[in-house]
Amino acid sequence: AAAAELNESAFEPLDAERCARLLYGERGFWVADYLDQDDPPPAYGLFSHVRLDVLEARARRLRSD
Repeated sequence: AAAAELNESAFEPLDAERCARLLYGERGFWVADYLDQDDPPPAYGLFSHVRLDVLEARARRLRSD
């Protein structure tokens, strides 16, 4: 649900890797290309306790559903 929400609120389409990094909460110069950092969606950064490869696999499944 969080990956879907993030995809829907992104300024540009997210590939699975970017979606995972945003769910994880990674910060970088590129984040502003996808999200309003002053008002991020609720799912941004809530999954830092989950391995990135697991998040990316889930985001890939979401795109194929």
